[in-house]
Amino acid sequence: MSLRSKAARFKDADRRVQRSNTAQPSNNLAASASRTLEEISVSTHGETRSTAFLPPLLEKVAPQTSQPSHPRATLSNIEVKEPAVSSTKQEPAPSQTTALINEFEAALPRLIALVFEATVKTEGLEEQCECGDGRRTVTCRDCVLYPLTCVRCFASSHKHHPLHWAEAWNPEARCFERKDISELLPLASATPFTVDLGHSGANCNAHSSPIPMTLVDVNGIHKANVRFCTCHGIHERVSQLVKSGFFPATLTQPRTAFSFSVLRQFHLVQLEGKMSAYDFCSTLRRLSDNVFTDEIPDVYPQFVVVMQIWRVLAATRRLGQAHDIDTLLPHRQAKNLVVHCPVCPEPTLNIEAGSATLPMAFRHLNQLQLTADGNHHANQYMKNTDPLSRSVFKGRAYFPDEDMYHAYLGSLGPNETEKSTCSHLNAAEKQDRKKFKRMRVTGVVKIDCAHLFVKAMVDLQLGERFANTDYALLRALQLYKMPESQLPSPPLALPGPSAATVPSQQQPPQPPPATWKSAYSDIVLSYDIACGYARNLSQRATRNFAPSLEAYVAGIRTIIPAVHVQNHQDSCMYTYGHAYTSNIGHFHGETAEQYWAELNQLGPQVRQMNNGHRQDVINDANGDWNWKKLRQIHSTLEDEIMNARSLYYQHRMSFYSLTVLHLTRVSEWDKLDRDARRQVGKDIECVYSHSKRKIPSQQSIFDALLTKGSHSLKLPPSLSGSSTVKDISLFVNEGLSIQIAQHDLKMKILMNEKHPMASLEKEIQGDSKKLQNRIDKWRSEQKLYTPLVLDDVNRQVAKSTPISSEILYLPSDYDSKKRQDLGLDFLVQIESELREGLAFDTIMSIQQYVKTLDALWLHKRSDCRGQDQHTRAAAQIERVTARRQALIDQYNMNRSAMISLGLSTHARSFPHLRIEDTERPATKLKRSIGDSKKVKNILGTGIQTSNPSKHSSSNSTRHEGRMDIASSQAKAMLSQVDSGLLKTMSVNDGWIWRLGTIGKLTDEQIREWEEEGDKVAWFRAEAEMERWREQWEIKLVECIRCTRSFRRMSDTWEKLSSTPGMALSQSIFANKQAHMFRRLAEKVEAVFTRIQTDEPTGYREGELLLDYIKRHRSIELSNFHDSYRFCESN
Repeated sequence: MSLRSKAARFKDADRRVQRSNTAQPSNNLAASASRTLEEISVSTHGETRSTAFLPPLLEKVAPQTSQPSHPRATLSNIEVKEPAVSSTKQEPAPSQTTALINEFEAALPRLIALVFEATVKTEGLEEQCECGDGRRTVTCRDCVLYPLTCVRCFASSHKHHPLHWAEAWNPEARCFERKDISELLPLASATPFTVDLGHSGANCNAHSSPIPMTLVDVNGIHKANVRFCTCHGIHERVSQLVKSGFFPATLTQPRTAFSFSVLRQFHLVQLEGKMSAYDFCSTLRRLSDNVFTDEIPDVYPQFVVVMQIWRVLAATRRLGQAHDIDTLLPHRQAKNLVVHCPVCPEPTLNIEAGSATLPMAFRHLNQLQLTADGNHHANQYMKNTDPLSRSVFKGRAYFPDEDMYHAYLGSLGPNETEKSTCSHLNAAEKQDRKKFKRMRVTGVVKIDCAHLFVKAMVDLQLGERFANTDYALLRALQLYKMPESQLPSPPLALPGPSAATVPSQQQPPQPPPATWKSAYSDIVLSYDIACGYARNLSQRATRNFAPSLEAYVAGIRTIIPAVHVQNHQDSCMYTYGHAYTSNIGHFHGETAEQYWAELNQLGPQVRQMNNGHRQDVINDANGDWNWKKLRQIHSTLEDEIMNARSLYYQHRMSFYSLTVLHLTRVSEWDKLDRDARRQVGKDIECVYSHSKRKIPSQQSIFDALLTKGSHSLKLPPSLSGSSTVKDISLFVNEGLSIQIAQHDLKMKILMNEKHPMASLEKEIQGDSKKLQNRIDKWRSEQKLYTPLVLDDVNRQVAKSTPISSEILYLPSDYDSKKRQDLGLDFLVQIESELREGLAFDTIMSIQQYVKTLDALWLHKRSDCRGQDQHTRAAAQIERVTARRQALIDQYNMNRSAMISLGLSTHARSFPHLRIEDTERPATKLKRSIGDSKKVKNILGTGIQTSNPSKHSSSNSTRHEGRMDIASSQAKAMLSQVDSGLLKTMSVNDGWIWRLGTIGKLTDEQIREWEEEGDKVAWFRAEAEMERWREQWEIKLVECIRCTRSFRRMSDTWEKLSSTPGMALSQSIFANKQAHMFRRLAEKVEAVFTRIQTDEPTGYREGELLLDYIKRHRSIELSNFHDSYRFCESN
């Protein structure tokens, strides 16, 4: 309730009291209450306070009312709720920004006067100049604190600033005019002003005749008279212009040149602000004259050409190719202009000998993680442009050589397409072909590393063909040469066997059979269509490139990004989900799309360019993106290490609790293979997925509805010819899913109101947008299936109902009569069956959360020591408790809908669910041999105190002797819980644990279902914990690798600086680069030093990374549950 409405309620109460006073003047209460508004004041904390004589008044009122006088005050039966507010509206205090703006706004008149004084110099105007030879009529705004001087003094002081604008006094117009200095002192004057080249601005005794030129600088476009030095014969314009800091527009008798400053400024402005060259040149013209802009020369045509060359020139200098850096880094592809990732494993630069043969349990330490993704905004229109336009980078950066790339595509034939094996997502086929009409290039596909560095990029012709991605992937893998020339050079120069028509001298040598293990211990590729892409990757590499390449790609593992995999069929989650793929850390793959937000801003520009210019701009943007990641890599690594370490400990706590909870079964579960996947029909069976059981679920009922056929349900005549049961089942099922999403959104909103967080607020906004899109799409289908409810929909829209509370108008939203009137009866059976399955799904989820909550409480009471551990445990318990309550609310909402559809309110099948109905018993296990030796705990799990190793595999050292120690530790844990706690937590069995009486299931079916859920939850918790532990280890190793990369690059540049015969200017530049990489290395080292203070053990200089991580893992696991010590020996 707003403050205004609360104050209004006070006023309304006063008016009613006064009316009562007029009608009954003898009533003491009415007579006294007329003073209430003047006597009540409200504190800022919402506490009701009164004057000294108000308490007796309330004492008289209290006996006449049934409501207490505190904490609510009652006036003539009008209840006033706390917190109260005063009737005087309190103005909010302005923010610092608003206060500052208000201060400036108040000072505007004075500031305007000061700006006039600063921009229009009047001090000494037309007075005698200090030189004594002229009047003070010229000033300069480009200089700082420049006074009014005469023309000759101005020209003399600007000998080294020839492109400053002169503000010259016009005595006839009585104002200042902007002029070039060459206009103040033209060639016809006695002492013309010229720009002299060749002697650092000094006069040359053998200068050429002045040549009128257009010089462009950051402050505009200038007319200048340039004289070239002829001391050594006929002058050469280009070299003298470049040495003077000007880049010529042509190489033959140039008449236009651009200062290095303006080129660098546009370079950065385009990279940061995505300004086009056309807009930048228009800005320069307006800086020259903002009124008569059309009189200023248009330098755009020349500027575009110069910038193409400038980009390549800048990259060549910065990346060392001008210093022949390949001689010291021969493992990199020759003449490459790529900004390399300092963190990724790079042969001979930052990895150790033997890194390619790491044990399987540690292969993530030398793993190359790549992502692939397509983008259809960086396209190109089919325009009548120069067909011979080619990128100046010539295949040495991120795009390949265009002619070679098109030769490869031409060798594939027109029908080189493959369909994805996943029916739920097929990015290669689902693109709307109409949007590619009149496009020469429909987009790009790129390969990134996990650190967001672009490795390679290729153009797309129509959607994402696997062949395009193949080329980009192999190009990224061949950034570095393998030992003994195992790879062809140049990389992917031509297609393989199919390029028979190419002259033999252009054929690359065929690489000998080898594997990528010569450099990396593992390669993982994340791609949103990996389920289809990876299936024939080796065969395509053999067919389209070279037979021996099959060995290079055969060992590449593939995953699907974490968000994208949600849209795939369930089997993709367990086959390609990152959480269930061992030894990849938390490589979720979604980073592939981060760069698109930046590149998409260039889309409107590059799609209008010819392809050579377009690729140059994108190549430059790719390099700049990589550079910004490189310069911030120290802070990125620090954040990632701290995040991985923190999340590992959280997941470790959860897994530890589940291990104790299911201790008697962990030994058997632990024998199962985590990497095993078995295809059963359309489903995958593995330790992370629920097997198909007899207990119904929303999905199983939905699948059954899809296979019922058209005779199962009677459809209305209006739909019998156009729709099927499958269509209508999809419609109702999506409606239920939307309701669940609405409920989840409500919970997030309530959580944010309780604990506001910027990240949660952002998540709410994103979820609301997605939910709105889903509802809009669903409403369009609703018009077809249930058109009579549209009046209700429109009335709801008029009320602006929040998206989380919007009613969908399913059959359950009406009573039986209304459903019949609206023609919804044919949907009742479908919705009823789906809601029954949803009820079971919700109960199953509640069971898992209850079990987890019990384990967390036990862990907090028995294991947590110190405030930080208790706080962390309490926060986790609060999150799980909130989720349990949300699921209870969801179940009851679903039950209400089932009652509306015909379920009896007293039916024992699905009773109302309360918190106490979720409580677990001390045990529900049948008595068996050895029960007397089990310690019954509050979690419903018996802990075996005898030796369980007799029942385990005798030939497995991985599990030998683990449960003996584990049982004793768990028993000791439980012994720490006092008997009072056990008594308070030993409660009757809630009905959610007796599903046999609900779904007519046998005891055996219930037991199998519960055990299956327990096992899956344990394995999933283990996977989450292990991925974060691997991530932690990966980031520690990456810190060391990054330091090595920067140190090696510093040494490399330092060696280049002392190359015999090198020009001094190049040597100084090399020293600058060496110093830069040295400082970058020091930043990473400082981060690693800070991180080490909270690590289980520190890194020893010169130590093998494998030995460091083995020791790190051993110490970290030394205080973990003994039943999980096996991971050290993997």
